[in-house]
Amino acid sequence: MKQKLFILIILALFWSPTLAQESSDSAFATAQQRIQGALGQQTRIREGKGEEGEIIQLDLRGLGLSEIPEDLWRLDLLQELDLSRNELTTLPEGIGNLISLQKLQLQSNELTTLPPEIGSLSALEDLNVGFNPLEQLPPEIGNLSSLRFLLLDEAPISELPPEIGQLSSLIQMSLSNTNVTTLPETFSQLTSLRVLFWHEVGLTEVPSVVWSLPSLDDLSLPGNQLTTLSPEIQQLQSLMYLELAGNPITSLPDEVWSLPNIYMVSCISCALQTISPAVGNAASLELLHLQGGEGNDITALPIEISNLVNLRQLSVGGMPLESLPAEIGNLVNLQSLTIMDSHIAELPSSIGQLTSLTGLLIRSDRLNEIPSEIGQLQNLNSLDISGNVIPPEIGNLYMLSDMSIYGNGRVVIPPEIGQLQGLMTLRFEGSEIIVPAEIGQLQTLFSLAFHGAESLELPDTFNQLINLFDLGIAEGGLTEIPPVVWELPSLEDLNLNGNNLGSLPPEIGQLSTLKHLYLFDSGLNEFPPVWQITGLEDLVLSRNNLTEVPPEIGLMTNLTLLDLDGNQLQSLPPEMAQLENLERLNLYINYLEEVPEFLLEMSARENFRVNLQTNRLEVDPPAAWLSGEVLRSYLEASSAD
Repeated sequence: MKQKLFILIILALFWSPTLAQESSDSAFATAQQRIQGALGQQTRIREGKGEEGEIIQLDLRGLGLSEIPEDLWRLDLLQELDLSRNELTTLPEGIGNLISLQKLQLQSNELTTLPPEIGSLSALEDLNVGFNPLEQLPPEIGNLSSLRFLLLDEAPISELPPEIGQLSSLIQMSLSNTNVTTLPETFSQLTSLRVLFWHEVGLTEVPSVVWSLPSLDDLSLPGNQLTTLSPEIQQLQSLMYLELAGNPITSLPDEVWSLPNIYMVSCISCALQTISPAVGNAASLELLHLQGGEGNDITALPIEISNLVNLRQLSVGGMPLESLPAEIGNLVNLQSLTIMDSHIAELPSSIGQLTSLTGLLIRSDRLNEIPSEIGQLQNLNSLDISGNVIPPEIGNLYMLSDMSIYGNGRVVIPPEIGQLQGLMTLRFEGSEIIVPAEIGQLQTLFSLAFHGAESLELPDTFNQLINLFDLGIAEGGLTEIPPVVWELPSLEDLNLNGNNLGSLPPEIGQLSTLKHLYLFDSGLNEFPPVWQITGLEDLVLSRNNLTEVPPEIGLMTNLTLLDLDGNQLQSLPPEMAQLENLERLNLYINYLEEVPEFLLEMSARENFRVNLQTNRLEVDPPAAWLSGEVLRSYLEASSAD
């Protein structure tokens, strides 16, 4: 009986051929109407009644068209046509009549071929046929002498026709997520090609013909299977951008660093085993992003990296770096320095010479003391660094707006932190965090987090943070939240996840501005006394030890989310029916033996959803989240049973 009930529910969502036909007719009529408007515009232009410089554009995207009105092919003055996101399986030969067309968007259809007549569009500059099941391009593609942009992304094309080399005006081609892994020899004739995007096609080597492209300045090859690059890359004398992210590249040839115009090299998520000293030859380099591979032994950056005086961004990760060269201070134009996953135990004092830095991120499992020279970085506005000992000079960073300190033990915050009057977000991680009274002076602070604190004492001045609306005290196993937290006047978001609180005091009700309260896995044995916080919208109490929900829950009429997943609830109070704004109720993994009656009333709400799975109900819910008619049918089945 239960199976029949839910089969009927599914069948109720039936497909109607009549409705489908009406939808198709409506789309065709809409297209026809727009085409007639464009034809009228074309007539006015021919009669000399158009505006100076007026062009004809036709937008037929997203209509669900499976065929194109014939009148479209009369628009010989049409310059831009968008047929994307339809259901076209063929492109009629009439496309060749649009001799003035400059931009044609055909992406996201069901086209398997392009007609030979596409080659008649001598004025076409921009062609996008990506996200179609195209398997090949017609040879006539080579007739598009004005074509500048050709986008083939996500089309299962496996090869390009030799005629592709005739596209003498082409400046950008995208072959991302196609099946193209080789190129015809004629590809070298694309002397105007500047940009080649070739993402995630499984390339194991770059075809040598690529190295013959004299104008190429942007070569983007992320997500392939390249392990190295050929020294022939030195022929790309115009190359500025080299993107190699996500390739298992173990080394870069020295020739990369000798390219006269190289501006950016990115090898994020690569598998580098070495960094050549030749990196210092890249005089024009401004952006450098490198990531080491598993098992590499890169313990130091080559000293020659300090020769890159034009470098603005340096990002290094996945390397067991033990130090930074003292010469790093020579990078006087460096604006962003990121060192991830390192074993650096001490930073050189020369880091204070990097006075152009606006962003500094250094993560290390061995860095204990942050050097005092950090205070010389007067332009710094974002600081994310490992360390337990914070120098008083931190107070000199007047431009700082975002600071994160990741300690692995006792973290002592110096009083000088109160001088950072522009600080907006602040995060500390450590098992014991010592907070000075001066923290109350941070009047611009709106987000603050203490992560992993097993011991946390907050000064009485903490309640002076009048603009703090986001506070996290999470994942530390605290048994008590410092009482001064309940005195914060503007708090809206409070994250207390991952503690061992047992219960919360009545004073939490003083947080009258609170909207979002998170108590996931916080060891609660009692429902928190939050009834006075009438503006609360999200209440997350999942994975605790709650056995009951008190009737006062009905007072919280602004709740939109109530998450009670993973508790020990056997029943729910009828007062929950008063939660008129509740949209999501999570009761997953509890001990409910009967479906609460108030859910029937809530099921009439358009946005309401409930999860009742993994309880002790006699009738199992048909899905994780139930709403609308499915929920009502389930409730009726449960009641009948």
